[in-house]
Amino acid sequence: MRIPVVPSIALFLSTLVSAQVFPPTVDLSKSISILQTGMQVQQIAVDATGNVYLAGVSSSGFTGATTRIGPRGSSDLFVIKTNSAADQIIYATAIGGSESEALRAIRVDAAGNVYLLGSTLSEDFPATVKANPTFPIGSVAVKLNPAGTALTYSTQLGSRMTALALDIDASGAAYIAGSTNSRDLPATAGVLKPSPAAGTTADDYLGFIIKLAPAGDTVQLATYFGEKDRYVEAVAVRTNSIVILSNGTMATLDAGLAQQTSSINVGINPARIAFDSTGNIYVAGTSLAAGGGFALKKYAAVGQAVLLDKTYPLVSTTVPPRMAVTSTGRIYLFGQPAGINFPTKNATQACLANIAAPNGIAGLPGADASGGLIGAGGGVVPPDQALMILGADGAVLHATFITTNVAQAAVAPTSGRIYTAATQTLFTLPDRTAFRGVVRFNQDIVPTDKVSPSCLVHGASFNATLFSPGAIMTIFGDHLGPAAFTSFQLVNNLVPATLAGVSVTVDGKPAPMLFTYDKQINFIVPWSLRTDGTAVPVCVTYDGATTCLQVGTTVAVPGAFQRGAITAALNGDNTVHELTNPAARGSVVQLFMTGFGQVEGNLVDGGVSVLPLQHVEGTVTATAEATTGGGCGIFACAGAAAPLDAPVGFAGAAPSLVQGVTQVNITIPLGASVGASQPYTISFKPVGATTALTAQVFLSIK
Repeated sequence: MRIPVVPSIALFLSTLVSAQVFPPTVDLSKSISILQTGMQVQQIAVDATGNVYLAGVSSSGFTGATTRIGPRGSSDLFVIKTNSAADQIIYATAIGGSESEALRAIRVDAAGNVYLLGSTLSEDFPATVKANPTFPIGSVAVKLNPAGTALTYSTQLGSRMTALALDIDASGAAYIAGSTNSRDLPATAGVLKPSPAAGTTADDYLGFIIKLAPAGDTVQLATYFGEKDRYVEAVAVRTNSIVILSNGTMATLDAGLAQQTSSINVGINPARIAFDSTGNIYVAGTSLAAGGGFALKKYAAVGQAVLLDKTYPLVSTTVPPRMAVTSTGRIYLFGQPAGINFPTKNATQACLANIAAPNGIAGLPGADASGGLIGAGGGVVPPDQALMILGADGAVLHATFITTNVAQAAVAPTSGRIYTAATQTLFTLPDRTAFRGVVRFNQDIVPTDKVSPSCLVHGASFNATLFSPGAIMTIFGDHLGPAAFTSFQLVNNLVPATLAGVSVTVDGKPAPMLFTYDKQINFIVPWSLRTDGTAVPVCVTYDGATTCLQVGTTVAVPGAFQRGAITAALNGDNTVHELTNPAARGSVVQLFMTGFGQVEGNLVDGGVSVLPLQHVEGTVTATAEATTGGGCGIFACAGAAAPLDAPVGFAGAAPSLVQGVTQVNITIPLGASVGASQPYTISFKPVGATTALTAQVFLSIK
């Protein structure tokens, strides 16, 4: 049997966090004590002197506020200002009305004034100006004085104006962009589009950009932008020009919003925008090309030539990964990894299966009804996160899973260090979110190459999970072995414990090595592994260094090897089961699986199965998924048909293959559905167990 080398895996979005672990590039992590349960930090900014501003919404009343502006509501805006070391709170201000508010963006000027862009449902929001008095609730722009004690202005823009982006110029004028009802924009004369696009109605929405006077009392400039149902999602004030992003297009307007000086289709949306010291433009977000994914492009400041065009293995949805760019062009990306085989480089944080909770159990304990993963101590755990640090050429300098959820990132104007607003969930009671605060990255630090295992998963199903005796497992990571793929050769009829200079130990016991290269290892768990749920060390040694993960143990975790869209199997005539070579109904199919735990008889680590074959220690059954039955009558539809039994003729060691590969022979029911990738469920109840473990297989049936 061929052990898979490159896995085909489902999107993996969850992690179990049990310790506060930060990458080595972090030179400061400070918890902010007044951040309470119910306070969500969404934005961060750093001023020219290095002071840090955290902003977000609070549903807890924010008892730590030094200043409250307006009545308390169900969710209020807040701003917390700290010094550059985040160890001194300069002020903490709550802003809101009696209903709820939301935050979109923050900016800070040279004098320390804070500009907030958001929305309100409160008719008594402390507004000083109502640009649209007919609809006072809705988008709002706020300017908070340097002391954090009063509003310089609070301008309500109206309920039919969705403000999405904010930037400020040297005079303190705020540029706001988003989408608006085609009749609600207070458009000004002499701008690019003072009137809605032809053919629009009062129910249509268009992109817009407005310039709000430094006092916040006047809309100095306002223009529509683009065609119907388009919006502007990013705005940046440059010297004598305004750069905007709108539905996959980047455009440059003059400072008077009267002329569009350039336009380029970046093919990215929704997008974030950043600049380096030379004016190069960085755009990140969801690629509009076929297949989507997270895309990053870099354009020259002059001529907008494409300097960088790459995709990265991060999940890009309506909230794209967070991006920060230093003056030298180093790029920091924070987001969700696109899978458990996320290509780490010098990883410092393991993925879900390899982080032990305080009770000693690692892996996936279960899931709630909504599909959220449940931690060992109870409660749904947050999504897994990843960090990627890129050079100016887009090359990956460092990539790792992280336990920290980064809401946003900002570059300190003077030091060039990256500040992030971060939370980290730990399994501690009563409050599981044990870290809320500021994490700072030093751009001068990049980890050196080392053995970096980052995620250990089931070698057949590639799910992040516990592991069991005899299971074939896979480790993903970086610097795990030689650049060339190396597969095992039997030595004295045994799988060797060292392969191309790489070895793995499980709880101190050598593991037979099946495959290795720089990014992946496949190995067999020793048969003597304990099965009591204890988290044990799994250590990789290569190039004179050793790094370990912690992985939880269990009796069995069955899973089937896949070959594309179907399970690895042989048909009854011993030909390879293929989409183009389906199994006939009534015939026997031999499935190849792993993770059934102990089998009968004598077992040798790395041994090869020979006659007489050993059976698994438990009961194996198989069913075909139910198909719709009966059709529909006048008053009701018939229910789904009962699952079809697929009799199991044998379940045990696969002859001539390494011990740990299990062969399960099933007979395809005569009434089974035909077609490609038909689902079957294999159930395994170990001896003494009260419930069965299940695994999905997919077969092509004719």
